[in-house]
Amino acid sequence: MKLNYKSLIGNLKKGKIDPLYFFHGPQEYLKEEALSLLISKLVDPNLRSFNLDILFGPDSSADEIFNLSSTLPMNAERRLVIVREAQRLPAPSKNRLLKLLPHQPDNATLVLVFTEVKFNQEFYQELRELATSVDFQNLTYGELRNWLSSQAERLRKEISPQVLKHLVDAVGDNLLDLANELEKMAYFVGERTQIKREDVQAVFGPGHPSEIYEILDLVGEKKIEPALKVLSNLFAYRKSPTWITATLRNHYSRLYLLKTANQKRFAEVARGLRIREFKLQEYKRQVSSHSLDELKEKIYLVYDAELDLRSTLSRKLVLELLIYNLCR
Repeated sequence: MKLNYKSLIGNLKKGKIDPLYFFHGPQEYLKEEALSLLISKLVDPNLRSFNLDILFGPDSSADEIFNLSSTLPMNAERRLVIVREAQRLPAPSKNRLLKLLPHQPDNATLVLVFTEVKFNQEFYQELRELATSVDFQNLTYGELRNWLSSQAERLRKEISPQVLKHLVDAVGDNLLDLANELEKMAYFVGERTQIKREDVQAVFGPGHPSEIYEILDLVGEKKIEPALKVLSNLFAYRKSPTWITATLRNHYSRLYLLKTANQKRFAEVARGLRIREFKLQEYKRQVSSHSLDELKEKIYLVYDAELDLRSTLSRKLVLELLIYNLCR
């Protein structure tokens, strides 16, 4: 059986718990949330030493794992065995484990947690058939918004969609990083319930790398003065001029490729360029407001600026002229 994080959590909350799980995917924070829920559902805190075992792949063997999961639980319906870093099990243990897992007893739940997998290898293919496979993929923007809102609610705070977007721009979509930064902001605002955009900026400070994305938006809307102000912040905090131009060049190259795609292939090309879902509408707006010739000209402007950066002492002036020309 194959599940995603949302389906797994729904099953666990209903008490539908399988004997064998194969956890994989990039979002480690979601894995930890699922493990915490499993522990709360299966293990009485007073009996943890009897009914919960946590092992690590490099230090474990297949027989040890199976023996623990075959041990009868004490005063409980099930015991729980968690194997972290399971991808680092020795090769002989992986082969042995595949032979033992079909005999996994129903009075235990065994969770094999992987931080990386290679599905072209036979071990992972067979494991996916034997276990309930849970793919902890990156959340869509809608899922990310709901998750962040629930995290804010847990901290007794409110966060608007606009501020949420700014936070994701600043931090990225790694949930552990987002959770940490949200806690910082909750502490920063004190007793106030609403987290505002100014709070995000205050916590990160001016010149944070996220401000380069503000420049992309402002230049796209031809707002030259705010764009120059953000550029000044980046310079004040010693952000590399070549990093700034590389980001601009990458942005306009993406717009050019999206412009050349017809409407039916837009989403496909966007996925290939690894553009997150919540950014699609912004890209569509900027694509529609530029012709192919304009995008090509802006790419050349960035290239010219990169050449000028190698031959002039006034790097800030080069970038200010670039921003001015891009906003025309």
